[in-house]
Amino acid sequence: DVELTFVALDEDRTRLEVVHSGWERLGREAQDWRNANSAGWGATLRGYRTAVIEIQPRRDSPDDPLPS
Repeated sequence: DVELTFVALDEDRTRLEVVHSGWERLGREAQDWRNANSAGWGATLRGYRTAVIEIQPRRDSPDDPLPS
């Protein structure tokens, strides 16, 4: 189970809170699955960060198709 919450900190900053739960349903294999998912989350969160950094300058452009 994954819950993503985007929390506005101010006009230019947002915090992403990630809660990944439900591991107990996996029994003895829970820790192995959790360890394996750790690398996946690292890549996913880097992807979010990269997307935000690359999109942000375009949002300030008058030709930007994204709503402000």
